[in-house]
Amino acid sequence: MDGGQCTACAAGKWSDKLGAMDSTVCTACPLGTWSSAKGAISEANCIECSEGTWNDQEGAASQTSCKKCRRGTWSDRRGATNESTCVACQVGTYQPALGQANQSNCIPCAPGNYSTVAGASACAFCPQGSWNKGFEAIACSVCPQGKWTSGSGSLRLDQCTNTACIGSEDCLPDSSARVTIEVFNFDWSTLSSHELQRVRAAIARDIASACDVDDEAVVGIDGMNGTVTIDTTTGRVTAFVLKIHSLSANDLAARLYSSDFREQLANSTADVMGSSQRLLATIVAVEPEPFAAPTTSMTTTEMASVTTTATAAAMATATSTVTATTMTSATTPAVTTSRPAPAKDIPTEAPASRGSSAAVPAAWLSLILLVATGGQVA
Repeated sequence: MDGGQCTACAAGKWSDKLGAMDSTVCTACPLGTWSSAKGAISEANCIECSEGTWNDQEGAASQTSCKKCRRGTWSDRRGATNESTCVACQVGTYQPALGQANQSNCIPCAPGNYSTVAGASACAFCPQGSWNKGFEAIACSVCPQGKWTSGSGSLRLDQCTNTACIGSEDCLPDSSARVTIEVFNFDWSTLSSHELQRVRAAIARDIASACDVDDEAVVGIDGMNGTVTIDTTTGRVTAFVLKIHSLSANDLAARLYSSDFREQLANSTADVMGSSQRLLATIVAVEPEPFAAPTTSMTTTEMASVTTTATAAAMATATSTVTATTMTSATTPAVTTSRPAPAKDIPTEAPASRGSSAAVPAAWLSLILLVATGGQVA
């Protein structure tokens, strides 16, 4: 009661007490429920969160308080109180929508696709050098030796051809390959710069071991040896493997596409970050490709800066030359002749300076001279 008037319990609460004197008699709706009604008189007014959602807060005042299960998961439980009630779709399937209520919403991966982790929101294409003709696949078959696919997502064996291997029996004409790894549901921002550096080195060692090369033969896209490049925004890991001599592209694919390699990645990175943070690789792809060392190039802004600096230097040189010449002329006694003597001290043409940007046209010197002498030239 407030000022002699009865006050309704707030939304998300209820009370069956008569003659209540303050709001402490209002009881919050329990976890897993919500109520938008004010002045509710029983717990029956608290509505359970629907299937595919959950709520871990008491006294929820709207249905939006019920959070939806993530993509790749589902829940058929009403009134769920935490996210653990959301069940991950099984390996080989995916589920792209939020808040799904039953397992039938998990969709089998189509031919040419696969899924290696539970709770996937999308299936991955079979990477280069592999194919798959069935539904709900958890792996793709590697092409026979000497054959390769022209792209990803192949669904037939006959898409493995020797066209991509022309001039190279091992399908590695440059003895190098790009390796791409995509990671599932990992927050890279939780790592310090030191931890990130150690993770890069650990992944590089795993790749080198699988490819039978030295650690230094694995480089990031920046050309640094013994490491990989990690895009912490997308979760994509990229590296080049160089000096491959004992294995073919098919051998690399068989090793890097295997569950053993994924498990090795998970274990070695857990050694750095702790057992609770294991990297789960959803995609591993091998592409025969030469490594091009990064080159530095001058940007437009940098070029403009250099040009401006050179021009300023040229102007400064010209002004200095004219000023010095004018001062010399002013302190030297005039020579009277039958005709005006030429101004020998003043150059009529800027000296050509080979390879220098300070060469100044004669017209510039003349203009500067006129301004400096008040329009009179001796």
